[in-house]
Amino acid sequence: MRRGLLVAFAFAASVLLVTAPVGSATQGSDELVVGAKQTTASDFAGASLTNMSVTEAGSGASVTLDSGGTVDDFDSATLSNYGGSTGSASIQSTIARSGSALEISSSGGDTAIASTSGLSHYPPQGSTWTTWTRLAEAGSRGGVLFGTQSASNPTQNTYAAFYNADSGNLVISKWVDGSYAALEKTSISPTVGTWYQLEVEWTTADEITVSLLTASGDIVGTASATDSSFQSGGAGYFTNPGSAGSASMFYDSSHLVDGDVSSAVYLGGPMEVDDVDSGWINLSSLSDASAQITWQHSLDGGSWTNVSSTTHTTSGNFSTSEPLSGSGMWRVRVDVSVTGSDPMASIADDGILFTNQAPEVTSPGPTGTIHTNEPDFSVYVDDPTFGKAQGESVSLRWYVDGELRHTTPVSNPSKVGWHPTISSGNHTWHVVAEDQYGTTTTLADQQISVEHFAPTITNATPADGAQLTERKTTFSVTVSDGDVAYDGDTLTGTVFVDGESVGSSSRSSNGTITVNETIGSGGEHSYHWEVSDSYGKSDSMAARTVSIPSEIRIYNESAPTELVDGASVKIQMYVDESGSPEVFVRNTSDGKVNMTGLPASKPFVAVADADGYSTRRIFVPSLYESQSLYLLPSGAEKVDTIFKIADYTGDFPSESTVLLVQRSLNGSYQTVAGDYFGASGQFPTQLAYQERHRLVLMNVETGERRVLGTYTPLASQTATVRVSPNGRVEQMNTSNSVTIQPSTTRLPALNGTTLQFAIPKSSGPWRATASTSTATLLNSSVESGVSSRTVDLRGYAGETLTVSVTRNGTVVATTDYTISETTSTPTLLSSLSSLTQQIPAPNRGAFTGFIAVMTTVFVMGAVGGLRTSGAAVGVTGVLVLAGFSTIGWVGYDLVFVAGVALVAFGGLRRGL
Repeated sequence: MRRGLLVAFAFAASVLLVTAPVGSATQGSDELVVGAKQTTASDFAGASLTNMSVTEAGSGASVTLDSGGTVDDFDSATLSNYGGSTGSASIQSTIARSGSALEISSSGGDTAIASTSGLSHYPPQGSTWTTWTRLAEAGSRGGVLFGTQSASNPTQNTYAAFYNADSGNLVISKWVDGSYAALEKTSISPTVGTWYQLEVEWTTADEITVSLLTASGDIVGTASATDSSFQSGGAGYFTNPGSAGSASMFYDSSHLVDGDVSSAVYLGGPMEVDDVDSGWINLSSLSDASAQITWQHSLDGGSWTNVSSTTHTTSGNFSTSEPLSGSGMWRVRVDVSVTGSDPMASIADDGILFTNQAPEVTSPGPTGTIHTNEPDFSVYVDDPTFGKAQGESVSLRWYVDGELRHTTPVSNPSKVGWHPTISSGNHTWHVVAEDQYGTTTTLADQQISVEHFAPTITNATPADGAQLTERKTTFSVTVSDGDVAYDGDTLTGTVFVDGESVGSSSRSSNGTITVNETIGSGGEHSYHWEVSDSYGKSDSMAARTVSIPSEIRIYNESAPTELVDGASVKIQMYVDESGSPEVFVRNTSDGKVNMTGLPASKPFVAVADADGYSTRRIFVPSLYESQSLYLLPSGAEKVDTIFKIADYTGDFPSESTVLLVQRSLNGSYQTVAGDYFGASGQFPTQLAYQERHRLVLMNVETGERRVLGTYTPLASQTATVRVSPNGRVEQMNTSNSVTIQPSTTRLPALNGTTLQFAIPKSSGPWRATASTSTATLLNSSVESGVSSRTVDLRGYAGETLTVSVTRNGTVVATTDYTISETTSTPTLLSSLSSLTQQIPAPNRGAFTGFIAVMTTVFVMGAVGGLRTSGAAVGVTGVLVLAGFSTIGWVGYDLVFVAGVALVAFGGLRRGL
């Protein structure tokens, strides 16, 4: 209640001022606040008391007029003001000195009840207290408690005075934090069932004297002790059965027996406050008495001057009659004069008020954009009361986005900082400074934006388009981030190959991040880096292309989907044989050979040897492209073929020209053999018998590539690839090939017509046949070498004769002839045909073409000499060429070109 009166008084005495901003802060109004006060037992310990005592303890203490009075006569028949073992206590009137008495029963140990509030009086220091007591059983003991600190736990902290019928002692003792200690005792001989008066005298000098008196006033015994454990407190009663096992004790008429006083003085302790405004004192009770309140001032505590005085006859909260001012020391004196028979006077508190000014908050920082999640917030805090006698403390509360995050105490003018952790983005922060008197100053919201730097990527390796010689690749990149200089940062770089993450690494400083990764497959791959930091920022680079050495996969050509993984294969790779030759050897048993370690950007020839397979070699244009090498099993039927080149253009020199022999495998043409023609101008190989192949000619220096067409090996032979001046590329079978003579397209319908067969030295069996649509004229076996057979063509004029050579039932060569009526005189065509057989096969085409052209020129000259027209001469030339084309000496394309030229010249002459 008295606290409420104090607050109400402070509000009533406050002065309303206009709030003025300080910098970017809003200050609270100046107001009256408490500079010093006396309200607790420890505060009142500094007061000088005459005929007054401090009652109760802690913040509930007050200073009360000393006078006789009843503590409890137990006639109210209630124990509502008591705590402790109230269940073992009762009010009864059977055994009592007068009216009713208290009975406490115990079956073991100390059974106690106590009161600290609610009774009219409590025994204070400086008083004498008497209580009538009666033991009910021999061997038991009991007495009173005083200075008791807790009603709910009476024997925790208290003094006790009791007598013991068992041992015959009068005892002064105490309990401190539940621990019992006897202070003094004296021997007595009490009688059970007899009323004794137990008297306790407790002086302000901490002296305790306990006496036991009979009803007639005789002293049974006295004990004295000095102790300062308690200076105030409540009162109580206790019983202990002792050796009786169970016992009861009775209490009656508990009174303070000090003599009545006519006056009393309270001289409060000095209170040092600067810039005071006024003082107050709270007389919580005042009856049958008057109180003169005098306020005194001293500069140094030595000499005191009265500055204000008022007299009151009723209780209340009273301020100074005149405003106080200045600094120094202040105190209040209360002179109490008794005016009635039952005087009461109590002081709850007193104190000094002064005008308090709000704290000042300036120089806030940081504001705007920052680059750290752990900023150093700071403000400068001052307060007009700092350094004053009454002292000042300021509580500085830090708010981020409206949320209280931290509190800092401030006791002097200073720059105050706080180091929070906040998230990235936009925030507001402010502080509220509140002094110990509740006056506040609020700093306006400060705007900040936490922004972080994004990492950057530079100096990535390998370079774009790099051709590497190993599959194990070192990827590196230089990363940097501005956040490293602030809160620090962790930069994590991840390298992606063909869109898949293959590794990552982190660092906490700017520098190089490296990832070593083995790329499983050869060929061209794309890679890029992505770098992220601790704050969710990232950077990435454009994809780059690198080439990784591929591998050669070795297949069984007879089962082209099966790797040769059951045999040991040795592969020798020949690089730059015409310059600085290098040979690399690899061995494998699983059908796979990697091409790591070979020089980049150089083609090479790979030669494979394996038990159970024929040796094969292929041309590998790049070690970055996956290659397939097909081995023919030793038991597979094969044909030895030697390819030669005759280049009349200079576009395909033998030392830089490669022939690729391809075969249709697994749905597409695959290179089964390939090599340079080299210094000898030839490339020998073995090809699967009677399988369709395709020949591709390629100049590895210029990149020019020409597809020759298909080729089906039927017998071991030499094949020449001719590149003619007109740009055509032709493949001609020569030595060791099957030929049929004569080479004319017509045969006379005569008996004994000779057919000639040239068979290579290869395993057979070989068979020659000749037939028309109506009859078979020849069906004979032939041997390797040159064989002749005759046929009878009489009667077959006008029909076509088909002559064929087969090997193992397969046709390897065939020629069609037209059978015509003839005389015995040989024709020009037949004579010319016979002549051509005398020319070696490699030069036969060039020779027959030359003869055909020269003959045409002579014939045209002869016709021109007959003075015929130019058109007639031209027609003659075309007709002669057409004749030569029928026997295969020139191609039909030459006849076509000559005819077109003839028509064009004729048109030009006529002005068309």
